[in-house]
Amino acid sequence: MIKKYKIEDICKIQSSKRIYLSEYKTSGIPFYRGKEVNELSSGNEISNELFISKDRYEEIKNKYGVPKKGDILITAVGTIGNCWIVDDRKFYFKDGNIIWISSINKDILNKYIYYLLKSSDMQEKLKKISIGTSQQALTIIEIKKLDINIPELSEQKKICNILSAIDKKITLNNQINNNLLEACINLFDNNILKNQNIKYVKIKDLNLDVSDGNYSSKYPTKEEFVKNGVPFIRGTDFIGTTIARNGLYYITLEKHKQLKKGHLKKGDILITTRGNGIGKIAFVPDIYVDANINAQLIRINGNNNIPNSYLRIAFINKKVLQEIKAGITGSAQPQLTVSKFLDIKIPILPKDEMAKFNEVCDPLLKKVEMNNNENFALEKIRDTLLPKLMNGEIDLDKIEI
Repeated sequence: MIKKYKIEDICKIQSSKRIYLSEYKTSGIPFYRGKEVNELSSGNEISNELFISKDRYEEIKNKYGVPKKGDILITAVGTIGNCWIVDDRKFYFKDGNIIWISSINKDILNKYIYYLLKSSDMQEKLKKISIGTSQQALTIIEIKKLDINIPELSEQKKICNILSAIDKKITLNNQINNNLLEACINLFDNNILKNQNIKYVKIKDLNLDVSDGNYSSKYPTKEEFVKNGVPFIRGTDFIGTTIARNGLYYITLEKHKQLKKGHLKKGDILITTRGNGIGKIAFVPDIYVDANINAQLIRINGNNNIPNSYLRIAFINKKVLQEIKAGITGSAQPQLTVSKFLDIKIPILPKDEMAKFNEVCDPLLKKVEMNNNENFALEKIRDTLLPKLMNGEIDLDKIEI
């Protein structure tokens, strides 16, 4: 039997206490924004952490409480509706950017609520109740009013078991990818950076292919984004060193043809130039070749002058990341301009030595992309199953895991 509830009837919905910029620390208790929850939602570990002091965390915990294992966080600004089930880690989070679901009724599985929130029907509802024009945002008041259908506990368990099996495979692929990338980075640190022939050369002196997504007057308006079409990649779509499939913006083919700049090529690397994730790096999967990028991204390609895998690992090397950070200007609105980016120096070796590194790392990075492609396919299967399972269209007793 299925029962209908308002979300506020089956759990507590709230946000966090405000943490000010002056309270950010370089170490302590991790502090999450929407970016970090997006990464965790996709099964990736956090790429860049902020912190608050342990004393501030303990003060908030004692006065107001903090998220505990089994609670659910939902991204509420920009990329909305991404969910993560809290694990054992200690952390706090940014008010307004994330909505916190806790104290879920005992006869309702937190994982069922998690999957319900991720279903296409619920994601569509979240978009409809979001506010804002330039940037979408969810409010606690509107989420509380949402209607949800909850089946018997035994049915909830069956649905969660089916979907969890898919998620476990996605998580395993992400763990393998992290190990493969770490192997490439270690090889770069130990073999390339210690090579006596190394030189640090400015990007502008390397004859590489570099452009940004600044389309001036042709930049797509909110009304020009469509449900399906050509992907329009933003920095908020970065998940680890790849690009997510869910939550993308799309433009029509006609609009795509108008935008002469920013078309992605095979082997491209993307770098964010503004916002909270400034200086973040992503490798463009082959499925996004010829997609578009927004004005807050720079794309770079080896242009056959530097081997692709060598260049990719060079850009996620700590020394180069520090160079990128040093090129950021502005305090109120930090940004990385194209001119500053072109002045960044990257480690270069003679072509034959870079080619040898490429021979070793190229198969590893191709395996990473294969795993990412498999994850995209698994996510599609999961997202197709979700509404059918939730609506009772599939006989749960006939599915074996």
